[in-house]
Amino acid sequence: MLSIFLVLLVLVSLPFAFVEVIKAEQNGPSNEEITISEMRSSLSVRRYANISGAIKRGKDRGIAVEDLEQQKAQVRTHIINGEYAEANAVVALIDSDLLNRIKAKEEAERLAREEEERRREAAEEEARQRGTIRGHVAINSKAVVEGKIEIYNGDEKVADTNIDHEGNYSVNIKGGEYKAIIGSSSGSILFQRKVEISAGKEKVLDISYNVPTARPAQQRTQQREHSSYGSGTLRTSRGEFGVDMMTFDLASGSIRVITDTAENSECANNCSAKALSEFARENGAFAGLTGAYFCPPDYDSCQSSINYFFWKVYNSRLGKMINENNGLGENDHFLAFDSGGHPRYFTRWTDFKTSGFPIYAGINSKPALVENGQNILNVDALDEKQRNHKIKWGALGLRGETLYAVVGSDVTVVDMAAIMTSLGVDNAMALDGGGTTALIYDDEYKLGPGRNMPNAILFARR
Repeated sequence: MLSIFLVLLVLVSLPFAFVEVIKAEQNGPSNEEITISEMRSSLSVRRYANISGAIKRGKDRGIAVEDLEQQKAQVRTHIINGEYAEANAVVALIDSDLLNRIKAKEEAERLAREEEERRREAAEEEARQRGTIRGHVAINSKAVVEGKIEIYNGDEKVADTNIDHEGNYSVNIKGGEYKAIIGSSSGSILFQRKVEISAGKEKVLDISYNVPTARPAQQRTQQREHSSYGSGTLRTSRGEFGVDMMTFDLASGSIRVITDTAENSECANNCSAKALSEFARENGAFAGLTGAYFCPPDYDSCQSSINYFFWKVYNSRLGKMINENNGLGENDHFLAFDSGGHPRYFTRWTDFKTSGFPIYAGINSKPALVENGQNILNVDALDEKQRNHKIKWGALGLRGETLYAVVGSDVTVVDMAAIMTSLGVDNAMALDGGGTTALIYDDEYKLGPGRNMPNAILFARR
């Protein structure tokens, strides 16, 4: 009886339950459903606010966030539309992306700090290795003003600075051995010297020297634009000597230097030779000097090598080097000139060969007399004639871009080194002399003509 009662009760109650459900659907969401919706909306808004703040902080740190700003706008649209799940999904993507960008930014900043620290340490180490050279530059007791000092490591210029209006200079550079070249404001080289700079120390190098000139004897002087000739006596550390001297201002670009050979190729015996005047005429030169030593026909020891010379001489007329590959004179001085007449002095022929210098004229000889302003003559290497015979000897010297073509009379080669040192040249080498000596200036012989010669150095006007 009880079971039948319960079944009847259920059947009677079902219609009333459906009515309550329908009423609920008609009356809208329940209070519980409204509370959940509000919670979802509030959570999405807070997340939106948080990600907005995070994006702003990222932008303030210099992180690119333009694309994240666009995604943030999508979040706002989702929230307005009640699409909270979609909004939260986009927020999660923005949050992850921004976090990766912040990490990348922090890593880049860390690496930058480390690099800056390495550079600072390297700069401090370099500063510890640097030294200073400073001093005053004067010629004939007059300050060299508004000039320039350049420091070279081999052929590479590693530092330079201007000489101020009082003739002072200062260069700070890594310690080591260098070549210092001092030039005028016009670009002409005035002086060069080897210098050693010690790390962490200051070296004072005052450069002051006089440039003496030959005192004319019987007023035998001539001067033309950018060149001069004088004959007189010159006081040196070894006494006074007679000197014939030509000077050429090669910085002017008005003088063309020419070296020429009588033969058009290498020659070992019975070689051609010419008078200096013939060399000058054929090359349109107004001045000239005997070239490198050769074996003359009146020497008994030269009968199988008449007029032979082994020195490197560039034939300007043919544009070729004579004796380039004979293996001789490789470590001897070489004086080269480009087509503008500008000189470059090489202490070894091999240095020239690898320099790439655009040669137009050049001559190789020995012994070397002066290097970097110092008398470097190796007296022990001279033969008896060079040491003791007082005859005429020739020499070429260079001070900056002023070329000195000099003949000393009644001198030895030892005296000749003293003469070139007294003239204040930076570098100098001996040429032939004796019975071959010849010097032409302004189209006339001042010395000579002497023997015919197989090579010569000449000077023409542009």
